[in-house]
This record gives sequence, structure tokens and C-alpha cells, in this order.
Amino acid sequence: MANLIRFAIGTGTGSLQLTNVQIYGNQGFWGGGLWVGKRYAKQGRRLPDPMHGISHGATVTQVCRFYYLLANERLVSPQWTAEMLADLSDPQLHHKFVHELQVRAPDATLYRKSGTWKTWHSDSVWVKGVNWRNYILVAMVESADGERIIRNLLPAIESLLVRPAIAEDRSQYPTTVPPAAAGADT
Repeated sequence: MANLIRFAIGTGTGSLQLTNVQIYGNQGFWGGGLWVGKRYAKQGRRLPDPMHGISHGATVTQVCRFYYLLANERLVSPQWTAEMLADLSDPQLHHKFVHELQVRAPDATLYRKSGTWKTWHSDSVWVKGVNWRNYILVAMVESADGERIIRNLLPAIESLLVRPAIAEDRSQYPTTVPPAAAGADT
């Protein structure tokens, strides 16, 4: 199953072969990867992941690899890269990482995909900003408080990515989420 992403098109299901890119593997180091085995609808054909029997799945490692390969035009052709980046840009949901990035780096370009299922929360973003901001961040959390946990993760990670001497003035950033916003999904 290596080098295969399953995806749904229309009412049928097809597969996309990616040569020289192991984005999914049911054995060895990868132990999974990116898997989309059903359209986001209640009806339709389902192709479950061979390792866990789930319709949609991802590992943090493979999501990071996906963005890295995409950023370096090593995932698909330049034409498909441009189309994929267009699909990942302009996040419509302003929660999780995006909520914090709108405050910290409002002019940064974001390529983002997030998801929530029951108590599982995930977010992934490639941030392209000025100065030092050019990084990929992925989080997957199983918690009813997952959205807040992911939101609070971004400032902590950014503080590790840059020395204070070269970062912009951080005094404007809150160090904690105000109680009123802690449980809010915006």
C-alpha cells in the first residue's frame, strides 16, 4: 500500500499514485500516514484504512512530510502544487492555530487544514511570514479541551523557534487565554 493516497471523487472512489513518496504505509516506520477513504458525507463507498479500519486518518509525521514536500514541489507537479496550495490557503475557520496567528502574524500567508471528530482535534499549518516565520506546525490532541490546547500550543512553540533578540515586540501577546475565550470556538 506504500505510495498510495485513497480519495473519493464524486460518487466513486479512486486512488492517486505518488511515485517516490511514501505518504502511507501499513508497516515499518511510517505506521500509517494520510488516508482519505470516504467522501465527507453520510452515504457513499468507504475504503477503510488497512491498519485501523478508519475512513480518515493521519499521523503527525506524515502531515509534516506532506507540507514539506509540497513546499519544496516534491509531492506533485508544479501545476498540482499550485492548486493544492490554493485549496489550503485562506482558512475559513478562525480557530486553533489560525486564531493565534491572526493576532501574532496577521500578514503571514497560511496554508492550513484542520479537523475535529468527537474528542479528537487536529490542526496543521505552514506559516510563511516576514523575518523568521517560515515553519510547519502540526498538532493532534484527544481531549474535550483540544481546541484550546492547540490554540495555546502556538505561542509556546513560537517562543522556542526564535531568539527574543530578533523577534518583534511580544508585549502585545497574551500569555494565557482569557477565561471567556477558553472554551469558545470562533
